[in-house]
Amino acid sequence: MAREEPCPNCGKMAEIVSEGDREILRCAACGTERVIVGMEEILPIEKKLVIASLILAIILLGILYYISYQMIAHLYT
Repeated sequence: MAREEPCPNCGKMAEIVSEGDREILRCAACGTERVIVGMEEILPIEKKLVIASLILAIILLGILYYISYQMIAHLYT
């Protein structure tokens, strides 16, 4: 039994057929065939890089805020 999902091209229902170790989305309305690719897991080093980037961004935003505040504070004193 094939599953059905909307076709990304025309929006009509297309069937998902398993052929060997891969799944193919076939739309009879527009004739589109697409191989469905599974999701890859994020590697531990990638997680660390994302976390490091977010921490660095927060620190740099804090520094920018501090510098901006100091410059504006001098204007009103």
